[in-house]
Amino acid sequence: MKNLFKKVSAILMAAIMVLSMCATVFAAIPSEADTADAVVHNVEAGATVNAYQITNGKGFLGYEAVKGVTLANVLAPTSDEVAAIVNSNLASLPTQAMTPAGTEGLVDYTAKLAPGYWIVIVSGTVNKVY
Repeated sequence: MKNLFKKVSAILMAAIMVLSMCATVFAAIPSEADTADAVVHNVEAGATVNAYQITNGKGFLGYEAVKGVTLANVLAPTSDEVAAIVNSNLASLPTQAMTPAGTEGLVDYTAKLAPGYWIVIVSGTVNKVY
């Protein structure tokens, strides 16, 4: 009986160890609801900083272009494609306003952004350099 108890205990301990290792693997599965902190450094206080999403992250399935956006390769948008998006349909894209970390001088603007590629536009600065 004592020998049987040792064998059952060893099997249970092995099962517990395997399951505990799996828990960390399952915790890292990407989701469409994930977000990440995005920071734009050294922007003049008082500016308006908006991020416009051009691709969506789809977990393990990769990325796809946002509705209304055409990209030859969603993982490598070209400068011409980005310029076309900015000049044509920027208002129709999902937008996230970025918030400043201060009110004077050069500050950082931050936002929690969903997975994907984003275009960040800074406008409305007070001190324009010509």
